Amino acid sequence: MLTSFGGSYKKNPNMKTVGECQELVVKNNGLDECQEMWQSVAALFSPSFLQPADDMEGYLKNVLKATWLYGLDAGGNYISHMPNGLGSLRFQCSGEVAWILFELKQLIPAVKILLKKDDVGGLDGLNKFTQALTSAELEALEGHGCVAHHCRQAEGQVMYAPVGWVAAERSVKGVLVYGIRKVVMLTSNVAYENYSLLQGLFEASGKPVDKMKTTLSFLQPAEPE
Repeated sequence: MLTSFGGSYKKNPNMKTVGECQELVVKNNGLDECQEMWQSVAALFSPSFLQPADDMEGYLKNVLKATWLYGLDAGGNYISHMPNGLGSLRFQCSGEVAWILFELKQLIPAVKILLKKDDVGGLDGLNKFTQALTSAELEALEGHGCVAHHCRQAEGQVMYAPVGWVAAERSVKGVLVYGIRKVVMLTSNVAYENYSLLQGLFEASGKPVDKMKTTLSFLQPAEPE
């Protein structure tokens, strides 16, 4: 599966337009092996990730069951929330990626201070501002309580991005830069707060939020933490 994807992903039309692509992992072509790997990774987390349940909408169950291959352009830069705005496990198979991650409940108030206004311009405005950050502005953000989390992910390493975080990634090594990802959900008050903020950014940008509202109900703990 990995050999086939690594040899073909650069031919994907999305590589020419956005510099990244993805491909669903299917049964009898690596899915069982991926699920086994994810189970070993999930065992490191407490509490454990939410599993697909009968009371979930069909789309959410499918999102939690799926595993995707992803490919990135060598030297490419990207910034966004994680897929579906939820948590993400990223296993790097080839190449290296540099990350800067921001928690929304820290990022939004700090950006408002730097912009000197109470509107960050929705999701697109926040991403645009974050993508253009200088070193001095990064320091200014941290001075206003927003910590920028830096890491460099090499081959064979797994990175976890929490629910509702904004992530900037840049390919920094390798001609082939690709890996495997899975959407995950951890129930917590922090996850609920960050996802609520992400939903607000979607609404401010005029994007549909019906599925996000349904998903949000599964992120809040049943009992006080």
